[in-house]
Amino acid sequence: MNPTLNFIGHQISYAVAGACALFLFLLLLFELLRTRLYWIYEPRVHRDDYKSKTPPAPGRTPFAWVRCVFKHWSDYEQYAGVDGVVLAHILRYMTDQCLFAAVVGFAVLVPTYVTGGGLSGYGDKPDGGSFSRWTITNICRSGKRGAGDHCSATHCSVAHRKNRVFPHCKNGSSEWRFVLVVACAWLFTLRALVKLAANYRSFAQMRHRYLRNREE
Repeated sequence: MNPTLNFIGHQISYAVAGACALFLFLLLLFELLRTRLYWIYEPRVHRDDYKSKTPPAPGRTPFAWVRCVFKHWSDYEQYAGVDGVVLAHILRYMTDQCLFAAVVGFAVLVPTYVTGGGLSGYGDKPDGGSFSRWTITNICRSGKRGAGDHCSATHCSVAHRKNRVFPHCKNGSSEWRFVLVVACAWLFTLRALVKLAANYRSFAQMRHRYLRNREE
């Protein structure tokens, strides 16, 4: 196994583990502060005519706010101010994009990368537990054959004939794998632009209603 790739894989594993630990720490810290400083994090109402539109406080039990978030996720425009609504729109947009990319990535891109075989020659064993096997690097491995490369002439010639766009890739199916990668990139980009335009329209309509109500 390539020591450099193995070292990079360990670095990525440490970064992911550190990010998860930081997330849990900040989540517990927020939960601790929320229950102690409830007058800051619970709904604050100063006008009686808004009390009927304000949702009840989630309570001080641990993680009670999670249930309230899902309960009022779709009708938050009735409860929050303009700044809060804009922030909620942004968070919903980002959450939607990340979840969509994660689902499509795990369903399409990850199997495409893992089965690519670009980091191992024909007849060779895969490159250990290297993280690069889970990335686009594993689709195509080009260049001249090295001392440790046991790619036979028959297999290489077949691979070269199958790869018209990437003639030096050992993986004979690298072309359609790259097509999937490009297709997913276009899908993610176009979907992000469409959703972004929808958010702009929604914000413009909301702003128009808000200004019209102030005039009345």
